[in-house]
Amino acid sequence: MAHQIAFYRRGSGLPERQMGSLYWQLNDLWSTQSWASIEFTGRQKVLYYTAKDIYSPMIVYPYWNSNTTDLDIWVTSDLQDAISGTLSYSWVDWHGNPLAVGGTVTINAANATVHGNSTHGNGTQPSQPSTLNFRVNAINSTQVLHYPNLRNTFSNSNANISDAVLILTAQSGQYKHTQFFHPANLADIPIPDPGLTLSQQGNGFRVTATKAVAAWVWLEYDTNDVQGYWSENGFWLNKGESKDVTFTVFSGSGDWASHVKVRSVYDNIG
Repeated sequence: MAHQIAFYRRGSGLPERQMGSLYWQLNDLWSTQSWASIEFTGRQKVLYYTAKDIYSPMIVYPYWNSNTTDLDIWVTSDLQDAISGTLSYSWVDWHGNPLAVGGTVTINAANATVHGNSTHGNGTQPSQPSTLNFRVNAINSTQVLHYPNLRNTFSNSNANISDAVLILTAQSGQYKHTQFFHPANLADIPIPDPGLTLSQQGNGFRVTATKAVAAWVWLEYDTNDVQGYWSENGFWLNKGESKDVTFTVFSGSGDWASHVKVRSVYDNIG
């Protein structure tokens, strides 16, 4: 769902000038299995938080062709004015170790300016995050990075494409968006234990990935005493990264906080 929404949003910068999308559906009216992002009980599914994220005013998103291994990175903005910002990007393995990825990388020179120690064309990206400046016109999209043949790029780098994650962060003023991309299917990856820890911080919780990259981190509580929603959920974390989330109660009371647990895709491996 998120990929489809991002795909349509990117069309604002293409000849068709796609100007929007709606997803089906928000909530259920009765208990059933459905496309709804909120269950009849009021509990939010992953789609609820994914839709909130992918409809952010400004997003960075990877577009991947698994047949040709062509990877395009675009920044899309729904803002009424042109924006300028910075894209940070880095490759790591699933244990969170930086990867030096070499090969052919092209950058949209008309709208993006590299700074720092990045290279483009035939060169090697440093293991530390690379950065570039970008500009996006009002209600538009801009291609900021392009790997025309990622498989060859990895072959030339002596890196394993099945053990790689690309971390992208775009920021323009108050707007910031982060996206994780993995060329290999999750089902084909021996996902390591991210070592998730959970601690209560005032009115919220802090989640930390202590051992490895954490895919689709999910906070939940096994009590019906309260109903509410998280500030964020269904997110990714790099090794050593923490995220603070809060829970807003809209009905009920009681000691719900002691029931909160955290999991990720790793916990589905059995």
